[in-house]
Amino acid sequence: QVKNVERRLLETIPVVVENASVESINQKILAAEQKISELSKKYGHKHPRMITAKNELKSLQQKKIQELENTLKERSRELEKARTAADFAGKIKTQFLSNMSHEIRTPLSGIMGMTNLLDDTELSLKQQEYLKHLKKSGLLLSNIIGDILDISRIESGRWRLEEKPFDLDE
Repeated sequence: QVKNVERRLLETIPVVVENASVESINQKILAAEQKISELSKKYGHKHPRMITAKNELKSLQQKKIQELENTLKERSRELEKARTAADFAGKIKTQFLSNMSHEIRTPLSGIMGMTNLLDDTELSLKQQEYLKHLKKSGLLLSNIIGDILDISRIESGRWRLEEKPFDLDE
């Protein structure tokens, strides 16, 4: 009967440690050690199989903990690589937004300038209405481009708050 209990105990130890999570591994090992201790008291403290089982249990515990630590280190490296890649992608996006906004703003300024010149000419009522809509659309587009530039400045850390007086009623 002792040999049967020893055999089952020795077969159980690797399974207990292999299937254990970091949180539960110590609890399971303590329970196994307690069982070994009880069996040692019952069948002899210095029984070679009991000592072997206890040593194997500790060895497996250390091995499992080392495996978990290695996995944790590897995942930390992977996360660091992903964070670096995400930071780089964010910088590229910010630079792209900034460049595109400036590229769009230049021709838009030309269009707005030409609408102002056109406004100084004689126009029919229908043409004046078209010009009014053209100016309004250009102004809205200019505001959107300004917002995009502000976002790219904020993301790149170049945006600063300005203190200046303003009229609350405006």
